[in-house]
Amino acid sequence: MGTVRRMLDHVREAAEIARGRRREHLDTDRLLNPGLVRLFHTVGEAATRVPEEFRAQRPAVAWRDTSDMRNRLVHACDTIKFDIVRSVIQDGLPQLIEQWESILREDPEDAPRAGKSPRTTDATTNHP
Repeated sequence: MGTVRRMLDHVREAAEIARGRRREHLDTDRLLNPGLVRLFHTVGEAATRVPEEFRAQRPAVAWRDTSDMRNRLVHACDTIKFDIVRSVIQDGLPQLIEQWESILREDPEDAPRAGKSPRTTDATTNHP
């Protein structure tokens, strides 16, 4: 399974988890909040591994915003603004789903295959 397909799966999962939830649930649901943050983290990390050439061919896709959100969630986890997270859920996820579905319609085999970044390790072998 390719990178874009996995990203799409995670974004769809986030949308499904958030469906029917209100903004205040992000403050009170002890599983919703970390679950969504983890999915956004995973998607953002994957976005950084999509080859630059592939991203450049699709400038309308929010590649940078996706990876930037990951960075903010990971490095500023104690100051997350859940109004922004809710806005991304409502406005950003449907757009990403549409864009990534379009990419997969163009190339069902999901080129590109992401290369490993220098900071990524293979969890099955514990080797970089």
